[in-house]
Amino acid sequence: MRVAIRFGNDKDRAKGAYALAETGPITVLRPGVYVVRKEQLRALNGRDGKPKVDFEVVRPEELKVG
Repeated sequence: MRVAIRFGNDKDRAKGAYALAETGPITVLRPGVYVVRKEQLRALNGRDGKPKVDFEVVRPEELKVG
């Protein structure tokens, strides 16, 4: 399953996008919104299980156009 995510700030976006790109394909839906496989989100977690970067999953209603 694929999910859309948005990072909290530019530093998190740079670190997070790099980590996600190492684990598989990412799609830039619009500036700041990335679509990734749900399994890839594990790459954003640290050793203790807490997220290394600030991100949120975007609701499908926010992605609709029109």
